[in-house]
Amino acid sequence: MKSKLLLGSAVLATIGAFAQQPLQQNPGATPMDLGPYLAKKFEKLRAPEPTAVRPFYGPETNPSARTANAAIAAPGSWKAISASMNIYGVVVSGSKPLMYNDQLNTVSFVHRKAPGYVPNPFPTQSGAETGAIVGVFTDNWGAEWDTTLIWNDDTKWARYPQGGIYNIPGSKCLTDSAFIIATGPVTSQSSSWVGSYLSSKHIDTLGGPRNNDTVSPDFGAIVFAANTGALPYGKFDFPSLDFAVTDDGLVRTLGVWANNYNGTGAAFGFRGAAVVTGTFVSGTFAWESDSIEPKVIMSSGGTPQIFGTPHMCWNESGTVGYVWFIGVRDTTGMPDSLVNRSNGGFQPIVYKTTNSGATWTEMPKMNFNTKTNAFDDLFKHMLPVNNDSIGLPYFNPGEEMDGIVDRNDRLHIVSTVFSGSSAHPDSLNYIFTYPNADGERYWFRHTARLQPYIYDFTETGSGWKVTVIDSMSSEAPGTTNGSDGYGDNPWDPTGGPDDVKTESSARIQLSRTADGRYIIYTFAESDTGLTTFGHKWNSRPNVIARMAEIGVETSTAVAASMTVHPMEINITNPSNPVTVPPYTISNQVKDAASMHFISSKCAVISNTAALPNVAIGLPITVSNSTNFAQYQPNTHYYLSANLNFGNVSSVDWPKNMCASPKQPTVDAVAELSLESNISLYPNPAGTSAKLDVKLEKGSDISVTIFNTMGQIVSTSFHKGTAGTNSVDLNVSDFANGVYMVNIKVGNTSGTKRLLIQH
Repeated sequence: MKSKLLLGSAVLATIGAFAQQPLQQNPGATPMDLGPYLAKKFEKLRAPEPTAVRPFYGPETNPSARTANAAIAAPGSWKAISASMNIYGVVVSGSKPLMYNDQLNTVSFVHRKAPGYVPNPFPTQSGAETGAIVGVFTDNWGAEWDTTLIWNDDTKWARYPQGGIYNIPGSKCLTDSAFIIATGPVTSQSSSWVGSYLSSKHIDTLGGPRNNDTVSPDFGAIVFAANTGALPYGKFDFPSLDFAVTDDGLVRTLGVWANNYNGTGAAFGFRGAAVVTGTFVSGTFAWESDSIEPKVIMSSGGTPQIFGTPHMCWNESGTVGYVWFIGVRDTTGMPDSLVNRSNGGFQPIVYKTTNSGATWTEMPKMNFNTKTNAFDDLFKHMLPVNNDSIGLPYFNPGEEMDGIVDRNDRLHIVSTVFSGSSAHPDSLNYIFTYPNADGERYWFRHTARLQPYIYDFTETGSGWKVTVIDSMSSEAPGTTNGSDGYGDNPWDPTGGPDDVKTESSARIQLSRTADGRYIIYTFAESDTGLTTFGHKWNSRPNVIARMAEIGVETSTAVAASMTVHPMEINITNPSNPVTVPPYTISNQVKDAASMHFISSKCAVISNTAALPNVAIGLPITVSNSTNFAQYQPNTHYYLSANLNFGNVSSVDWPKNMCASPKQPTVDAVAELSLESNISLYPNPAGTSAKLDVKLEKGSDISVTIFNTMGQIVSTSFHKGTAGTNSVDLNVSDFANGVYMVNIKVGNTSGTKRLLIQH
């Protein structure tokens, strides 16, 4: 079991006792070039994916009006809210598809459609339906959900979605002026990246008529921005990073700025980031982009020394924002204290605006040469570079990282940090790997004070300070055949020469209360007492939460206080949890909490808002399939997590100001029940097929068959009785090919694929 890192007075005293110790030695360490790993990580995101999927029985939701009053369940239980065609829509940890809108008290989740969801019109090109984007949302913390289609195009297939709900400043109701937004990159049948989608849709109260299976009919709501750089949108790609809605009435998403997003190597030409801003005008959004190009050193081959994933975050009002990169900064003109030694590796390059993005200023570099304050604590967790006594901090992309703005409009960058193995300009991409007593080789040594630590690097008026948030007992296993930990990686391989698995990383993510007083830190790790042979690989992930309270900054000369709560909460597998009401833990989530997202905003749900008596309501999703199959459809599970950090006896979840009697919607649980009670055989079929539908009570059954063009080719209605109902389907006149068989029972529907081969 993991030994929790308690940041109380005893630990602080221990840190002080070690403050003057030198860097530890590194016997057995082997330098490793991280470049190929990062290249493979990025290539997997840009690679085409299979359009065919294996048989699937899982949740799906099509819009449906409510029919009767229903009691609203209290938050606290995991719930399957939908599914997607495969896992790739949620693999980007830096995306923000899950969002809590505190003005409307609404939680939304934007994702690629599930196999059974039928967009209208159904795309005619084979595989195009995989690019439809759906939004689900709830106004009562997950008790009820509604669904609506946001993007659907026959030739422009959406990928890697993120987004949330926007409301005109001052409005408090979904029925006023609320819009659900989705952004991301667009691919085509030729598997090339052709641009981006910036789509929006006016939504309704749950069960309302606007929440339907067609995209918005409003002019300007469905925007395709070609990546040629044509006006008015400018040049950008992959706007799937750090979506934000702020109180100034603006929507922002972050994209990549490159010469040729379809190019490889030097032809790709990474240049920086593009801040894409949406302004609400006359019922829709006007979009424009603003590029930021960091100054970094170049390799001898002409490649910029920088990660290809930028980051962005904003304060609540939208006046103060940050865009930051991890790279090797060009130090031309800098003082000697910031040029060499510990400051020479892959570290944050930060740009700040204080005027809503009108201008951006590069912030001073973190000075690791000082070795003061908690920077000294950082170095005692590191090993020296080869043949030297210095430590070279290397911000770790393998476990992901995140940023957030606190109550004082100060930036927090949260990451684990490697030990760089060389300060030589030609070898800055090298890190160490270490042998372990369990026979494995890791990126961290996993001994006292050398395990993976999670650090919060906080901007102050006079520089930066560092706070240790927690330590992790596991790290991400390899994704390519032959890499360290590949055999422990729970995801199935793709097949082919590389046999690539998807990642099982910590996916460090942050959330804050609207006032920025509290910050929630989450990460996924495995209890190594339960992993294979006790390996330190993250093969049985659960999501852990920590919390910090940020004090008020009274002077720019004095950094605000930051108090890390000593409690660590396991959200997906709690032991003796303090919750109201108790959690119900799904077997699909416990020890399998992969691809999690948390909302970048959360809520105080306790009557008191001061440590130690604080409880936080945090929206969280986990996405996986039963066998960690990356090509198969994956289910999205949701929880309004009660993070009770203070033994609070009762909690009060914020309520919708426009709450009215609700009617039940068709949710994923009902859909899951229907899908699991439908059988369609034989499949492939010749001249006939049989459909078995098992019902708990009598109900009408309608069966509609669509071709790949979305045209109805057959419709039939049947009186169903309790038990198994068999329906004969005559398909002798149908041409060979793939058909969609939609089965509707009452207000619940499900869809099966049928292949006909005469």
